[in-house]
Amino acid sequence: MPIEGRFAHIEGRVDSGAAEAGYDVTIRIAAGSVLMRRNGYEEWAKSPEFFDVQQHPWIEFSATDVPHSLLQDGGPLRGELQLRGFRRPIVLTLQAATCATPGLGCPVQAAGQIDRSDFGMQTKRVLIGEHVRLDFEFLLKSEASDADQP
Repeated sequence: MPIEGRFAHIEGRVDSGAAEAGYDVTIRIAAGSVLMRRNGYEEWAKSPEFFDVQQHPWIEFSATDVPHSLLQDGGPLRGELQLRGFRRPIVLTLQAATCATPGLGCPVQAAGQIDRSDFGMQTKRVLIGEHVRLDFEFLLKSEASDADQP
């Protein structure tokens, strides 16, 4: 039986470097903003057994030199995930765009999987399992649009 959750606070940045270098991507997720159907699951997810939000309030993903074509064509996004003080390589798979301006005109969709033990999460493995599947989508907005907000 899958246990699903989502995060209420996610922030990120995509910087375009030189034309040949590609993008630099940084995503930060407030671990304490996890939302789940049952309050007991939510409290456990925030506890030292899982995210340990008191010691590690942010989950961070970063990738450098991401090819410009990846947002349009889809494919593997290789980067590093920092979770609970552990930094590990991870590959997310981006779906091909459904519009001409991915991230602006349509969401970018991505999926991946991590092994909990790689990040020091050892408890309740029989109930939850070793693998955590990540599915998400995001839209981009320019910093100029932030400045325009009152």
